[in-house]
Amino acid sequence: MDGSAAGWPDDVFVQISESQTGRAVRTSRWKYSVRAPGRSAASADSYTEDFLYDLEKDPHERNNLVRDPALADVRAELRERLKRRLRFAGESEPAILPAEDA
Repeated sequence: MDGSAAGWPDDVFVQISESQTGRAVRTSRWKYSVRAPGRSAASADSYTEDFLYDLEKDPHERNNLVRDPALADVRAELRERLKRRLRFAGESEPAILPAEDA
């Protein structure tokens, strides 16, 4: 709390397993989520990008930016963070496919 801790991750890894099987990573600015096709078990071999929110500009998560070509670099960075977190959690690294057209 006093800012003296070092080496702490600057993101949070989230498992989604209620109405879907998904994974997400959240930083202070971004929330990025992927969804498994169908209703997989605990994990999947591949996921599709589901949402990307800019929490600074859109704290109520009303504008999904996952298909915005201007944010391709942001998605790439968050995709790699998510894969790193999955490996650390003991899961195999999945393929993460671009969001499908609406």
